Amino acid sequence: MELQFCDKIKYAKKEDGKMRRNRFGSSNISGILWFALGVLVLCVSATFFHVFDIERLFKNQTEDAFEGHVDTATAEIESEIDYIRGVMDNYFDNVTSIHDAELISEIILSQEKYSTGYEFYYLTKEGMLVSDEEISYEGDLLRSLQDLPSYYFDNGFICIPAKGYFPDMLVGNSFLGVQKCKTPDDETYYLIIQKDIEDTMSLGTFDYLNELGTFAIVDKDGEVIASSHSYEKYFPGKKNIFDALSSLTNDDRTAKRNLEIVKNSILTTPKDTQTFPESEGMNSLIFYGALRGSHGLYYISYFKAGLLDSLVAKGTIRSYMVCFSMMFIMVVLVVYTWISLNSSNELMVNLAYKDTVTGGYNFNFFKNTVPSIMNDQK
Repeated sequence: MELQFCDKIKYAKKEDGKMRRNRFGSSNISGILWFALGVLVLCVSATFFHVFDIERLFKNQTEDAFEGHVDTATAEIESEIDYIRGVMDNYFDNVTSIHDAELISEIILSQEKYSTGYEFYYLTKEGMLVSDEEISYEGDLLRSLQDLPSYYFDNGFICIPAKGYFPDMLVGNSFLGVQKCKTPDDETYYLIIQKDIEDTMSLGTFDYLNELGTFAIVDKDGEVIASSHSYEKYFPGKKNIFDALSSLTNDDRTAKRNLEIVKNSILTTPKDTQTFPESEGMNSLIFYGALRGSHGLYYISYFKAGLLDSLVAKGTIRSYMVCFSMMFIMVVLVVYTWISLNSSNELMVNLAYKDTVTGGYNFNFFKNTVPSIMNDQK
């Protein structure tokens, strides 16, 4: 009986210790800590969603920055087209009432003296092309211009690529400004200004695009008319931009589909953007569109593979570091709180049930334990 009683004392001490710890708030502490853990999970989730949103926003802003530089470059080309039109207005005023070839040649020579970098021509109704040096028959050029629909012209003016219209020996990297005119007999003749655009492509406006990729002016078939100096770096020997982009696709179906989209939409879309999957899962970025004030002149700006992702990663790494730092601090706080509360609870139990001098159990312990033991003996 005495052994059983001692065993019950030990059992009671063990069980009553649990009871007393609960009584001093263990369940409440657990609830608080589980609540804190839930808040931690919610905060971490919200932080990650916020970081992802920042990443998406930064990606959009980076694309907008790229597009801004492309727009600046295209504006430079379009201002050149506008300038060609201004030069044409002056040329038209000087030559419109003159139809003698020798006098026209003299006027052309005078125009070229004051408009450096421009070549002037006069195409008669019979197809004779008058320049400052010679007169030649260019029937194909006449027919090509006559085949252009009238709605292509803006008040009789149009800017077109020289390639496909001009004789090959005169083409170069140039645009043609063409003014459609009428004689008193209602016969059509054309004033033509040729401008080599390669010098414009060497301006500082294109430095940023050369650093991160390349820029090209193409015709409707993708034939490169002019390009920034970095073009050969990315597409050596490629005279057609569509062939150049196709060489990057590595037979990827998505890249091929996107390339077809560019080929079809460049003729009808003022401007647009496409991504091209290249090697190792990296994407290149393409901006393209039509040059304002022209017909058959388009631009394509290529940003090298992985560039956008690397810039976005650099911009968001700080956000990720802040996120993980917050997670670490919150986990440390939860663990510290858990340990502190458990330690405080143990101290409260000792103060309530143990004698501070002897370290043995006090009257409170026996008052709570003995009744349960006595009940078990009945």
